[in-house]
Amino acid sequence: MRYNPDEFKSPQDKRLALEHERLDAFCRESRYLTCEVLDQQYRLPRDFLLTYRLRSIVGIGEDQSPVYGDQHQVRITLSAKYPLEPARCALVSPVWHPNIQSGGSLHGRVQLAVSDEPGVWSLEQIAERIGDLLRYRMYQAEDRPPFPENAAAAKWVREYAEPKGLIAPGKGLVGQVASLPSTGNRMDLYSEIALENGRKIQLLFGDLAHIPEEHEVDLLVLSAFSDDYIPTSTSLIGALHRQGISVRQLAEDKEADLRTPFRCWLSKPVQRNHIGRILCFEPKEQEDPGSLISGIFQSIMPFAYLDEGIQKIAMPIVSTGDQGFASDYLFTKLLEAALFWLQKEVPFTEIKIVERHQGKVDRARQIMEQVRQNLGKKIITPFSFDYFISYSRKNSAEAEFLYQGLRQSAPHRKVFLDREEISVGQFWQNQLYDNLDACRYIIALLSGDYLQSQMCIEEYNIGRARNLDENRNVVLPVFLYSCDLPTYMKALQFHDAREGDRERIQAFCAGLSDQP
Repeated sequence: MRYNPDEFKSPQDKRLALEHERLDAFCRESRYLTCEVLDQQYRLPRDFLLTYRLRSIVGIGEDQSPVYGDQHQVRITLSAKYPLEPARCALVSPVWHPNIQSGGSLHGRVQLAVSDEPGVWSLEQIAERIGDLLRYRMYQAEDRPPFPENAAAAKWVREYAEPKGLIAPGKGLVGQVASLPSTGNRMDLYSEIALENGRKIQLLFGDLAHIPEEHEVDLLVLSAFSDDYIPTSTSLIGALHRQGISVRQLAEDKEADLRTPFRCWLSKPVQRNHIGRILCFEPKEQEDPGSLISGIFQSIMPFAYLDEGIQKIAMPIVSTGDQGFASDYLFTKLLEAALFWLQKEVPFTEIKIVERHQGKVDRARQIMEQVRQNLGKKIITPFSFDYFISYSRKNSAEAEFLYQGLRQSAPHRKVFLDREEISVGQFWQNQLYDNLDACRYIIALLSGDYLQSQMCIEEYNIGRARNLDENRNVVLPVFLYSCDLPTYMKALQFHDAREGDRERIQAFCAGLSDQP
């Protein structure tokens, strides 16, 4: 099941479409779960029947011994206000569980939160949690808040099933796999790459909503869909909400809004939980992984040079989500991009990548060790070109005119003009980095179209980092067409050739003829 995100206007509809896609993918990948849409007449369905084919307890005998069943059905219904209102979940087949109602008008009602877990659950999370409940991986049978839905089943669990060893607290039905451990409030360093310039990248196991003092950061980077800051139960936004940090409220009073063209906004100082500010990155729906990784660092760069200084940055491991990209490959590219920027003279000195799931952080540590081994293997060669022309494809005519002007005024100089699009559908960062590093100078043709191009912004940011790294003016900006330049782009002196003035472009080329 795939939707075209352009056909939905409201954030709620976009979220519902995405959740249906994820639920469908989750069920197709599952060995025990299928999903049937009950209201197929609607473009966005709101009524689902989940069928679980797994072993669970459906009742008890006269001697208190459990009666097992191998198939269970749950109906999930969404109101018109979902996800602002929670989904309604009810078992439509027999079940015996402390947190599932049995009998009466509320028969089958599912108690999803069995601990202090406020928030809204996505469809995929609901499906996964119900599976954990049916297998008794999670349950709350004690006589305390949140009180069990089925008091009789709760008493049976406490007084019979647990003492008999039929159910292991925290592990579920005997023979089932235990759920992942909680990180608590700690944050453990799993791996670190320290560079010769003193900068470093760290992999940590912990919770970004509970950053301890020793890992205090100036900037926490998180992602959200456009204008969608609902505090779901398992998201970082939800975890922050439960700690008294409302991303929605921060969004209503932003420090800076650069969602056009950088797809991000910066909060005012948070100064809670050892977080200085929050940077919210809002990628496009179904964005390819190369653009996603590039976009994360593009969103940081406009704010990296704030007066108070941004030195330490924290972010979660990039989620592959519904895109279906290989997580190992994606994390490798995230590390490579982070290391690329840390090797430049950018203000930030430390990037902390944090994961709260044990299995994922163990795998990430292995990948980080592989990346560490590859450091220093790249051979530095002399510049292959004198000039790299960075331009929007919508300004191709002006870029070609500049190229010919440089060839005439300085025929001994080599000019790199990429007339072919680099495939953004793949991981294009490495190719872009190599092209830019091979050029002595970067000529940036600034325009409104330039600001709308993710690749152009990446080229400009790399050039600006090289300015500091090499202690010289690597970027040579040409203001090609009038537009509202971001403040950090105005910091560099530019040659004024507005509005595509060809005489001024020729003058710019002539001025470069004597450049060293």
